[in-house]
Amino acid sequence: MYWRHRSYKLYYKLFQAVKHSEGIDEYVLFVHQLKPALYVYPRDKGYYELKKQGFPFIQLCDNSRVFVQTEKQKASIEKKIRREDETGIPYYPDKLGIILGYPEVAVQDFTNRRPRMPQNKRVAITYHGITFVVHEDNAYEALKDIKSRIPIPKFFNSRMYSYKKFYQYVTPFPL
Repeated sequence: MYWRHRSYKLYYKLFQAVKHSEGIDEYVLFVHQLKPALYVYPRDKGYYELKKQGFPFIQLCDNSRVFVQTEKQKASIEKKIRREDETGIPYYPDKLGIILGYPEVAVQDFTNRRPRMPQNKRVAITYHGITFVVHEDNAYEALKDIKSRIPIPKFFNSRMYSYKKFYQYVTPFPL
């Protein structure tokens, strides 16, 4: 396979290495009750499997669902995230991000896009299968927050990594 940019090749190798050795993703964390909720589309792992297993879900749009652990959680979450106004978005993105288990600073960086976060200041963090983007100044705070929200047991053989991507150039971000 021909690669034009060395950094893209580095990113591809990093992604493949982590993907094959990581072994867990958001779906696995949700099934093991470590992640409180899971947002999925039909092409995502778990869209049909979780419904067959009997997990309650909230249908947000025509083809997206938020799966939760219990019916009680479903009722309380649906009240918090449902939105009926002229924007056309059926949910509050900031409240949904917190419910899905993402760090508050990452959710704020994602929802408060005025002015938009510059490309060279974005850091993508994969925390044991959960990927989110945060401003580089807030990376350590976000990591501390997600570690307290979703503690991963040691028997999960998984990894945590981060990188900065600026156009085609990818550089590892030290954690």
